[in-house]
Amino acid sequence: MIRNNKNAAGISLWDVMTSYAADPATYIDSQITFVKGDGVVDTARLIIPCNDSNELAWVIVPGVHTVDVCGSFSGLSTGMGGVTLIHEMLHTLGLPEGPPDYTSPQIQQMVVDWCGAQ
Repeated sequence: MIRNNKNAAGISLWDVMTSYAADPATYIDSQITFVKGDGVVDTARLIIPCNDSNELAWVIVPGVHTVDVCGSFSGLSTGMGGVTLIHEMLHTLGLPEGPPDYTSPQIQQMVVDWCGAQ
């Protein structure tokens, strides 16, 4: 899945990831900072994403290595927590979201299709 997608510059997400770390687990552990997102304003969209009951986590701009995590994330099953983590990892690698690119539900489904979830 990481090899099949590109960032806005047309660079493979795999190539972006491996420029930081040898594998996805190492990338997540060493390159992504997870912060509490409750009450934080997404300055790109001018909203407070965690106030939306459907929002679990978010990256302010594709390519930024900080993931804001909403309190609602803690209610997820382990499988869906993993799916959400991978979804946000793709954004840190530069995968855009929204027209004309993938929607959030499409990215979530892509991760489920590739990785599975419970």
